[in-house]
Amino acid sequence: MNKDKATEDLMKDAVDQSQPQDQTDHEAEHSTDASKQQGEPVVEEAVEETESVTANEEDEMMFARKKIKNLEDETKRLSNEVETLKTRLLRISAEYENFRKRTQKEKEELSDAATCEVLKNMLPVIDNLERALVTETDDLPGLKDGVQMTLDYFVQTLKNFGVEEINTDEEFDPNLHEAVMHEIDAEKGQKEISEVFLKGYKMGDQVIRHTVVKVVN
Repeated sequence: MNKDKATEDLMKDAVDQSQPQDQTDHEAEHSTDASKQQGEPVVEEAVEETESVTANEEDEMMFARKKIKNLEDETKRLSNEVETLKTRLLRISAEYENFRKRTQKEKEELSDAATCEVLKNMLPVIDNLERALVTETDDLPGLKDGVQMTLDYFVQTLKNFGVEEINTDEEFDPNLHEAVMHEIDAEKGQKEISEVFLKGYKMGDQVIRHTVVKVVN
């Protein structure tokens, strides 16, 4: 009987000792679960913040790319406008330069035409003076000298305007000469000017009066 009692006491002690250990394990497990429950919201919040930051960065990047694209498009558009304006400016400048040259040329031509017309009206005076010189006269010895001086003055005045006598030592040129008579002479060359009836004059390339001549056919 004493033996059974001793066995019962041992079992009771074992049970008593195991209860605090089980309670400790249960508390530890409960604490771990609580820690897990407390930690999960923190992690989730951190993840959400990270995702939010990443989303914001992506939005900012997309906005920046869009802005850069818009700036590039605007720059390209402005560059095209500048090139268009440059081309238009060059065309207008060329047109103005052509207009200026054309106007200047027309002005010079009109001035030359007016000058030629005035000088043309002076040529009969020279013709008469030259005829007076070839006329034989002994009545007034000093007359020819006076006529020669007057003729020289007129000729020099014409030269000052760039007027020169048309050459008749070359072949007949319808642009410079006017043929009023023709002759046949085997000893002379074709289109040779054999006689001058009236001197011709020109100013530059513009003929004031054609030379009136006889031509050999």
